[in-house]
Amino acid sequence: RLSQARAEAVRAAVRLEGVKNNIMCIGEGSSQGRGTVVRMVAMSPEELKAQDILIPDATGMSNEEKESLVNSLLEKALNTNIDFEPNSHAVPMSAMQAARNVALILKAFPSFLIRCEGHAKGQPQENNSAKTKLSHLRAEAFKAAVRSEGAPAEIRCKGRGSELGLGVRVRMFVLDPSEAARDFIEIPTTDGLSKEARATVLNECLAKALTKGITFEPNSIEIEATVSETILDISRVLKSFSEVAVRIEGHTKGKPADNNGAKMRLSQARAEAVKTALEKAGVQNQMHCYGQGCSHGLGMCVRMIAAEDSGDGGDVAVRAETPATASPGPDGTLSAAAAAAAAADADFD
Repeated sequence: RLSQARAEAVRAAVRLEGVKNNIMCIGEGSSQGRGTVVRMVAMSPEELKAQDILIPDATGMSNEEKESLVNSLLEKALNTNIDFEPNSHAVPMSAMQAARNVALILKAFPSFLIRCEGHAKGQPQENNSAKTKLSHLRAEAFKAAVRSEGAPAEIRCKGRGSELGLGVRVRMFVLDPSEAARDFIEIPTTDGLSKEARATVLNECLAKALTKGITFEPNSIEIEATVSETILDISRVLKSFSEVAVRIEGHTKGKPADNNGAKMRLSQARAEAVKTALEKAGVQNQMHCYGQGCSHGLGMCVRMIAAEDSGDGGDVAVRAETPATASPGPDGTLSAAAAAAAAADADFD
């Protein structure tokens, strides 16, 4: 691993100097007894063929055949497990060749929706939230590495922890169409609709995008990595309604009687964190953030709804009917997911 990482570091330094040659990195360890050294030599076509991923001509293949081909190529590219450091999600330099190979595959088949799964060590019965979170972070980190190599395909990440008992690894495959369709948010055409009608459609789409909720680390404004797909779904919705201002409300756990200044500040900061995440995802809508603490008793959640600029830096909420409903639990609060689903149906102060 060390020699591979050193070769990758040299490759990165050479790239910074403008070199565009195809550079294949191989870590030899001490197998040749050369000491600490980096060698660079021209590769023969035979060597290149043995190390690289060869993508066959898919002309004339059916979609099912292409999907099977992509899955087999991805399995080959990730055949060697990625050597993550214990309890770390940083992609090691030794995994960059795998990332380049994956990017090469996805560039050849850009239309497929890809799942990137992270897995952690342990047996299925040992799985827990910490393992799930770590494996999700590893999937996201490897996705970023693949993106840095120019992969154009949409990649959706999921952390499986030790649920399947596969050990520390990353798997990538074409997302099943039925699963993709279940989570896909269809954005209707709104040409010719009034501003109010477009706001109604936006609120319905936001309600669906927020069904899984946006969660945070306890007593923190850090958005949990496991909801990254929710942020992507919201960003895709908002980009289709870029002229509509949006109200973002942060809520904390607790009953209305428990509300205080600390909860108000935390919920405000969480709303701002969501705004920042959406802006990083390319959203350009005007977004107004409000911290509500636990004044509504909705539990830890984020609500979003179309709004109109008031002209004084604030906003006026645009009401929209939605079929999404949610009922309070025994303690008078809603779960984060249920509150999110009811976002467009609640009263504002």
